[in-house]
Amino acid sequence: MYKFKNILFLLFAISYTSCIARQQDSITIYIVRHAEKDLSDPANKDPKLSDEGLKRAVILGEILTNNKLSAVYSTDRIRTRETVRAIAEKNNLPLKLYENTDLKAFANSVLTENKGKTILIAGHSNTILEIAEAFGVKRPLEKIEDHQYDNLIIVKIGSDGNAAVSLKKYGNSSVE
Repeated sequence: MYKFKNILFLLFAISYTSCIARQQDSITIYIVRHAEKDLSDPANKDPKLSDEGLKRAVILGEILTNNKLSAVYSTDRIRTRETVRAIAEKNNLPLKLYENTDLKAFANSVLTENKGKTILIAGHSNTILEIAEAFGVKRPLEKIEDHQYDNLIIVKIGSDGNAAVSLKKYGNSSVE
């Protein structure tokens, strides 16, 4: 009987350790478009966030407050940096800038650097769906319209490499 208990305990310990190791290799990626930009100067190609955008950035931070982020990525545009800057600061993280030129290479780099972690990526209406695809999932929407700012894409990649995507709305509903 004593040997049987030891064997059961050993099997349980191996199973538990294996389960924990698999969880540690999984990654959760939040992908969001920058919040509403200030359109008061049509000639400005790199505007700040509007008042509505600043409010949306706060709401995003509130939504992610219980998620211990390990990295926050942004393009080098004012509106994207402003959308996630407070979140990065709250998590004591530097804001990592990335280029939109090779999203597959970017995704591979993110996966290599962030195994077992939770990260946030801020992009643009014409890139966030492509970023999700670069992580191996089907885009959750056909396209993001220029007036849409309320989409939060969540990609979860398990230790086995299987990826799943979900889409949530946050903040005030985007209007045309």
